[in-house]
Amino acid sequence: MDIRSFQLGPVGTNCYIITKNDKSIIIDPGHNDKRLMDYIRKENLNIEKILLTHGHFDHIAGTDMVRDATGAKVYIHELDNEMLSNPNKNGSALMMGMGIKIREADEFVYDGEKIDFEGSEIEVIFTPGHSKGGVCYKIDDAGVIFCGDTLFLRSIGRTDLYGGSIEVLESSIRNKIYTLDKNYTLLSGHGDPTDIEGEKKYNGFFRA
Repeated sequence: MDIRSFQLGPVGTNCYIITKNDKSIIIDPGHNDKRLMDYIRKENLNIEKILLTHGHFDHIAGTDMVRDATGAKVYIHELDNEMLSNPNKNGSALMMGMGIKIREADEFVYDGEKIDFEGSEIEVIFTPGHSKGGVCYKIDDAGVIFCGDTLFLRSIGRTDLYGGSIEVLESSIRNKIYTLDKNYTLLSGHGDPTDIEGEKKYNGFFRA
C-alpha cells in the first residue's frame, strides 16, 4: 500500500492518496490544485473513492474537480453533508470571504463501518467535536489513522466554528482514539504525522 501526501490550499491542508494494486482513494482534496490532477494523470491513477474527514472548506474545495475528472464517489458523514454547499457552515465565508460550495456527497459513512479497499479494510471512526460529523479513517494493514482535524501533533482541531464543541472533541479523542490497542501513526489534516502514544503523553490539550 502506497500513501502519498500533498499540502494544498491557503492553510496547508494535507490531502492523501492511498494506492493499492491498481486502485486509489483520495482523502480530503482541499483545493483545486493543478499539482494534484497532474499527479493523478501522470501516474494514471484509478481513483475509486473520495473520503472526506469533515466538511470544512479547506478539506473539500477540490472535491468536485477530482470527482468530475475521475468519476469517483464522494463519502462523508451524514451530519457534515449540509456543510458542503453552505459557505456559512463550511467556514469559507467567515474565514476567507469566499463562497466555496461543492455538490452533496454520493454516500454517507457511519461509525464502525468498514470500507473494502483491495482486500484491506478502512474503518470509519466517528469523532465529532471539530465538526458535528467529523470522522477518522483507520487502516490496520498500514497501521495508520487519517484523523482530519480531530487531532494534530501536540494539538487538537479548533472548536469555535459551526458544529464544534470542545467537550465533544475531548470525548472523541479520549474514548475513540486513546483507547485503541495499537500505537497507530496519525496522519492529520495539517502539519506533521504523530502517533497515539506520543499524543497521550505530550498533547498540550488532552493527555491520557
